[in-house]
Amino acid sequence: MLAVKHAGWLIPCVIVIMPLAHFSVQDWCEPVRASFAETVNPSRVAELIFVAPLVIFPITVAEGLLLLFLSQKTARGASVSWFMKLVISSALSTTLFYVTDEIFGRCEVKSIFDRALHPNHYVMWAVTMHIDSQTLHMLALAQSVKARAEADVVARERKLVQVFLLTQVLFFTAYFANYMLPLTAINVALLVLSFLCLTLIIRENYVVIQALRLEHGTLAASAAKQLFFIITAISVKWAYYTVVWMLSSVELIGMTTERAVLSVLDILKAGFAISAWAFCL
Repeated sequence: MLAVKHAGWLIPCVIVIMPLAHFSVQDWCEPVRASFAETVNPSRVAELIFVAPLVIFPITVAEGLLLLFLSQKTARGASVSWFMKLVISSALSTTLFYVTDEIFGRCEVKSIFDRALHPNHYVMWAVTMHIDSQTLHMLALAQSVKARAEADVVARERKLVQVFLLTQVLFFTAYFANYMLPLTAINVALLVLSFLCLTLIIRENYVVIQALRLEHGTLAASAAKQLFFIITAISVKWAYYTVVWMLSSVELIGMTTERAVLSVLDILKAGFAISAWAFCL
């Protein structure tokens, strides 16, 4: 399978993409140390939340690399290395997002709701959503106890490509729907399309797992429960991003609260990485 054979290439790709994305948007806005969200003095709790990703994600990536190195010394290591590389690349993209922002400054523009819009956050979300979906699809197939026909494997890989394309459309439409001024029917159409893409991505991920669960003897009962829990947790987390955006858009939460909650949701990715390694090892 393509993801299994070339999973290791995602790590250098992420190392190139994330800094490149950061510097490519510098002409759009002025990089600033104090973001829109910090124009009011944040609380001590908010300050800790803003700093937490700079500590948690580098540690998570380092832990993943160490586990990957140690796994090579075991008989099971070769069979799980591709999976660990996918999880590491996802956590690494988030790490580089926060590190580049901290070192070179945040770059934010004004949204249609007169709030801070962070282009690089959308890039990071697009990268991680694609990698996480890829991880779920390939992990589900790897846990299968049945040998699969080539046509079935191709069909499932096509579904993965569909998820990848939907991910790109989702964040492209979501960003420009929030960015283009003045507000017109085009913004509304793009927002509707982005919500549709998110719904389809979650649905496609569920369909893959559910199909394997329903096939008798395809997944062990324990593996099926764990996979279902992981995909549910990830889907709920993705949905929470949408809820935060809605609350922010109608000004039910402040910009400091918005940024803090988004940081907490990002941090949950580290928990997913740790649970994923435990699942595989």
